[in-house]
Amino acid sequence: MSKGWTDERRKKQAEMIRRHKPWEKSTGPKSQAGKGISAKNALKHGLYGQEAQIIRALLASNREFLDLYALFSGFENLKGFTKQTDKKLNKIKPPRPSPFRNRGTD
Repeated sequence: MSKGWTDERRKKQAEMIRRHKPWEKSTGPKSQAGKGISAKNALKHGLYGQEAQIIRALLASNREFLDLYALFSGFENLKGFTKQTDKKLNKIKPPRPSPFRNRGTD
């Protein structure tokens, strides 16, 4: 389903956009504050940022290592340790990104 956009409606909208040419009127931010805000548009943060993904990958490989170690050396208490770390990881919040990084001046 196209959510109400018929082929006729799409053509009409495309014609209107070509007639109005909004890209010619767009100037972007003019103030320094506005430029700083728009420079952060592509910034990834939180649990989906690159640093958090790296940390998650390292922790996963560490858990795999501990599981293998427990398997081959017969220490059952290490399996309980990995379960505890899994619970604690869900409570960890990544650090906030620095306001001095990714300003788009590089």
